Amino acid sequence: CNMGEGIDLAVDMAVKRREFYREKGIGVLKPWIFMISAGAPVDDIGKARARIFEEDAKGAYGNLRFWSLGVPGYNKDVLRSLTKRCMPLGEIEFGSMFEFLDMETNSCPQEPDLPMLPHDPNIIPKDW
Repeated sequence: CNMGEGIDLAVDMAVKRREFYREKGIGVLKPWIFMISAGAPVDDIGKARARIFEEDAKGAYGNLRFWSLGVPGYNKDVLRSLTKRCMPLGEIEFGSMFEFLDMETNSCPQEPDLPMLPHDPNIIPKDW
């Protein structure tokens, strides 16, 4: 898969899901997107980079948080051009990443008026 196309697809899906929940009156927390790369893009990532920056800059805290994670062979300059949230990962460090994510999600401020998801099982699509 092309990196730029993949990022565009992930941002599209996050934006679409956020709008779906808002239309249903469900409170929305900021989605996080994680990209793990072991190489360099084979397509143009300019549009994807612009979309990441645009979504990250919306509102007081942004509308999404994008992380780029590099495994051996990744292009450091490319991943850092996408986000300041760039981390190198080795085989052993994946466990540490999940511990870090657990700490991050537990330290996120809670939305004051975020309603619970409705109990209607039809409101949450099967593809998510």
